Amino acid sequence: MSEIRTARFAAPDEAREKYDAIIPAYQAAFAAEPWYEVSKCGGCSSGYSRQNPGDICQACGSATGDEAYTEQELTEKFDAIGKTRPTCWYIEETPAGLALAAVAWTADLVQIAAEKYPGSPEMAEWLKQKYAPNTAPNSEILWLDEVFADRQISRRNNLANFRPMVYGFSNRLDQTKVAYRTIAPAMTRVAMRDFGDDATIDKAKSDVPDWRILYQLIYLGKK
Repeated sequence: MSEIRTARFAAPDEAREKYDAIIPAYQAAFAAEPWYEVSKCGGCSSGYSRQNPGDICQACGSATGDEAYTEQELTEKFDAIGKTRPTCWYIEETPAGLALAAVAWTADLVQIAAEKYPGSPEMAEWLKQKYAPNTAPNSEILWLDEVFADRQISRRNNLANFRPMVYGFSNRLDQTKVAYRTIAPAMTRVAMRDFGDDATIDKAKSDVPDWRILYQLIYLGKK
């Protein structure tokens, strides 16, 4: 029997009413592969460790700190996003609970570089070179910031609606250039599956001066 799943877009204040489901799903998703962000770690370049809080990080030997993403931190982060820029959420639910959530917002290249790549002038320059030929100065793009699934609720086909989700964000935020970064192979495959030649991939370190494996860019035409 196919899974009954409902999907909807939500404004930040509407999404806030679902934080009790969104936040645990986020914590669980990023504690699992390929991120393994379980606890904070001052000795690792990523800032996170796969060991539990209070354990010794096997990667660097440092003592780990608090859990990687606390409820208070995520609440403050999501609230700040919604208050400081045009923002839209996407939520998929089943009778068992929240299956997937995503949040997207618009910003110019300076803001994206400052927030997503602080202290990295190389990435700021790369973003400028990447978008400058096709983007007017100070114009904005749609940044697909987070996409995460609760695998205890839904273990498969969580990106089945990726294309309508991206178009929905595009329509609601009035942007046709969509970008995101990822280290998840599934997030790369789905861009190629749903957008083909309209999506580009830049590989980490060889194409992008950053440790994330892939950087996606999608140019949207008419649906």
